[in-house]
Amino acid sequence: AGITTYHAEEAEINRAMISRSRQTIIVADSSKLGRESFNNFCALQSIGCLVTNRDADPDTLRLVRASGVEVVTA
Repeated sequence: AGITTYHAEEAEINRAMISRSRQTIIVADSSKLGRESFNNFCALQSIGCLVTNRDADPDTLRLVRASGVEVVTA
């Protein structure tokens, strides 16, 4: 499903920023990973890097890495 948000306006702004960026870095705490919302704004494969906390589910992080995304836990 990719990266989503509940807010259509936020998705529109995010799509605009991503379309003008050289690299996309998503910062999301582990409670957001694996959840889907109504408004998709970015395919997972389009992300350069995901930054999340150390409590993130290892299986979810493996799937993200398998999509070619660098994962940083902090």
